[in-house]
Amino acid sequence: MLAALAYSLTAEPVYRVSVLTKVVSGEEMDAVGQAFGSLNAISGLVGLPAIRGNSDRTESIAFLKSRSLAEDFIESQGLRPLLFSSSWDPANQRWKEPGIAGPGRGRTVREFWKRILRVEEEPATGLVRVEFRWTDPVVAADWANKFVHLANSRLQARAIDFSKQRIRYLREELDRSEDIQLKQAIYRLMQTEINSAMVANVRKDFAFSIIDPATPPDQDDPWWPRKLPILVMTGVFSLLAALGLLAVFNHVWRSDRQQ
Repeated sequence: MLAALAYSLTAEPVYRVSVLTKVVSGEEMDAVGQAFGSLNAISGLVGLPAIRGNSDRTESIAFLKSRSLAEDFIESQGLRPLLFSSSWDPANQRWKEPGIAGPGRGRTVREFWKRILRVEEEPATGLVRVEFRWTDPVVAADWANKFVHLANSRLQARAIDFSKQRIRYLREELDRSEDIQLKQAIYRLMQTEINSAMVANVRKDFAFSIIDPATPPDQDDPWWPRKLPILVMTGVFSLLAALGLLAVFNHVWRSDRQQ
């Protein structure tokens, strides 16, 4: 228990912050979402896949947990030296081992997921909590908010690019088509895509609407170490270990006496 108390007093504190978000639905994200049902049949006529809207809940959450997003965030915030501080020379701004380019991307992302990032979906509400853990509470809160912002901007850019590709394809089909009714249908499809692209451009919280942004916790309220739980668990373990040792010693003592 004394060792546990010494550890809890000397260990570097780790703080936990989180951003509570709601995945934006297709109806919220697309200004023309109600028209999709009638336009999907027209999309099939010109060879386009069905219009789903820009929001897919499973896809959005999967992207939040993706390796590509983690790599982009690590690179943008310069986290590799922080994740592997024992191998980094801050004075000379290089890795301590000469000729070494530092830990690879795969190892860096795994360390990032292990030490810093947690993404959890709350089953009861459907809300998504993006959690960051770090030794500096202000930095942790800043990272958490920036991470959600980066996810929104990446998904927004992808949706805009997708709409541009569809518009380009529809223009080509419009030039090739000679049927008046089909041309009118293609015009309606193009208008839908243009509206979707406009909504994507102006919407700040594109895929994840922030309900509660991350704020730094108090310096005296770290997530780890928790002194009381550590002492309680250590006390219980010590008691059980002592009882076990007493039972062994008692058994040995009785065996010696019988001999």
